[in-house]
Amino acid sequence: MRFSSPRARNTMTLARAFSCAVAAGFVLALAGPTSAAETKGSSMEPAPLAGPDKAAPKGAGGPAAVTYDGAIFPRGDTDSYRVRLPGGSGRVFTFALYNFTPGFNPAMIISGAGRTFRVNKTGPNGNEIYKVLVKGTVTARVTVGAFHGTTVGNYALRVTP
Repeated sequence: MRFSSPRARNTMTLARAFSCAVAAGFVLALAGPTSAAETKGSSMEPAPLAGPDKAAPKGAGGPAAVTYDGAIFPRGDTDSYRVRLPGGSGRVFTFALYNFTPGFNPAMIISGAGRTFRVNKTGPNGNEIYKVLVKGTVTARVTVGAFHGTTVGNYALRVTP
């Protein structure tokens, strides 16, 4: 009968503890409050399908687009960003998550105004795009990671009005 060395057992224990800590951190990141800087009566919902009668109103001086670059490494890592979305009487914002690494399976969670949207439609090697209709001013939190924490890679998150 062969027994593992104490060093090997300690290494495995540390690896399991680290894995659990990363998973717990991701869950806690999702559970935090997101409505601290929101105005009363704000809302965030999936954008309606585009059509001539459902197009977003065109405004002359809208907010500027923001772009964040990052990397998910090691496995299970996540990045979170806070984005202020001045929706006024109703504005559609596009959240685009671009993948720059073959085999990477990016996912994002958009939270704000009491709503949460989990986005992972394309799978590995794809880009994720999601549109949200915002009324009022909402501070949204976007958490970027790999689907089930199984892959690593580089990404760019772009939020445009």
